[in-house]
Amino acid sequence: MEPFYFCYVKHDYLIERIESIRLQLIKTANEKNSFTDDDVVRLSQELDLYLFEFQRRK
Repeated sequence: MEPFYFCYVKHDYLIERIESIRLQLIKTANEKNSFTDDDVVRLSQELDLYLFEFQRRK
């Protein structure tokens, strides 16, 4: 995701997106039975971006 995109994202959307990715991350990690699987790492990195933006706005 491009950083400039966040300037257009509303607070409520950030919260919804964080929760959605978090649930996907948990499900994928359980299915793959691994924290180092490429899909798990990708979701974790995406979640980090949204969490960082959420914290930045606080």
